[in-house]
Amino acid sequence: MTERVWLRWVVCATLVLLISGCGGNGGSVDNAEGLSEAAASGSCSSLASSGSSGIFLSSSSLISSSSSEEILSSSSLESSSSMDRHCVYSAEDNTLSCPEKTYRTVVIGGRTWMAENLDYEVPESACYNDSAANCEKYGRLYSFGTAVCPDGWYVPEWWDWQALYDSVEVMNGDEYVGTSLKTSTDWVLSDSAAQGMDRYGFSVLPAGMRGQSTYFGMGSVADFWTSSIWGHCYSDFATFSAAYEGSGIDDTFKAYLLSVRCIMSKE
Repeated sequence: MTERVWLRWVVCATLVLLISGCGGNGGSVDNAEGLSEAAASGSCSSLASSGSSGIFLSSSSLISSSSSEEILSSSSLESSSSMDRHCVYSAEDNTLSCPEKTYRTVVIGGRTWMAENLDYEVPESACYNDSAANCEKYGRLYSFGTAVCPDGWYVPEWWDWQALYDSVEVMNGDEYVGTSLKTSTDWVLSDSAAQGMDRYGFSVLPAGMRGQSTYFGMGSVADFWTSSIWGHCYSDFATFSAAYEGSGIDDTFKAYLLSVRCIMSKE
């Protein structure tokens, strides 16, 4: 068992004990996995609304000890799988033409990514502040597992994002990965870390997000869902911020609405 998986079970166990009044029925639980299953019985929404951000575990210190075999992938789930909508990819033009819009694409580290945020309307998705103009510029925000990539594309796993970071790090010398991937405009903080250079056309925009009921972060954060699941309440996401030059992978509640980039499947 990796350190990260063990810590996730410990966190779930602690939360369930706190919610249940620390063993109010006098029963015992044999292991942390049992408690994490108990947490799945309906506590996710209450945990998210309680603002329990202090329990988030940063992947930056734990990701090296994780392996794909120990992470539940949602790429095979119907909710995040490709659907049959006709999109046409042009390697020559670096575009993906779909009914909703034509997306720019970019190849980095041998993988083809959307260079714009997904903007395909599905239930449990929204425009920031419910404004169609924000969808046009920043794409839609999605709860976990609801985004639908075109056929032949998928919502990346955390290791796809990590491979992207690693590829950029090899190419960009001493520059931070976040600086290399963020756009040079729209990041609103005055700190020098805010703006990026967009050296490879990946164009990370500060689209913000939505929590349980409130939109926030436009101009200062860009968060992207992965397909990697941690238990019933959490999933990993890739993150960029105006407050620092770097990039990262963290985890948060599945009910939150974040941006999505699709990546082309390997042939």
